[in-house]
Amino acid sequence: MVKANEFRLGNLVKCPQGFGQVTQIQDREVLVVDEIGYTMEVIKPIPLTEEWLLKFGIMQSTWFEDSSYMIKEDRGFGWEMYVRNAAKTKKISFAYFKHVHQLQNLYFALTGEELKQ
Repeated sequence: MVKANEFRLGNLVKCPQGFGQVTQIQDREVLVVDEIGYTMEVIKPIPLTEEWLLKFGIMQSTWFEDSSYMIKEDRGFGWEMYVRNAAKTKKISFAYFKHVHQLQNLYFALTGEELKQ
């Protein structure tokens, strides 16, 4: 089960009414999604698929606009992000993730910006 502390405000999640965005985190046990409070037992992470990457404007195996990040599927493990070093001669694989909120959090940590769909 995913814990509330894995989510940030703005993360997309699956809730009983469909997909929604986290707008508040209460007591590490309740996420408020689109103004409705849910316990962590009913909130589900959204599996990251190629369809979701396309919604975010990300093409698999293509470098991001600044040519320093790339996402690639690694069958059996999830998705992997590659980073080019300053000399742009190497790819460094450093993260596996399987859910949309993980990609959103990683993107924010690397760029300081929200990943928009």
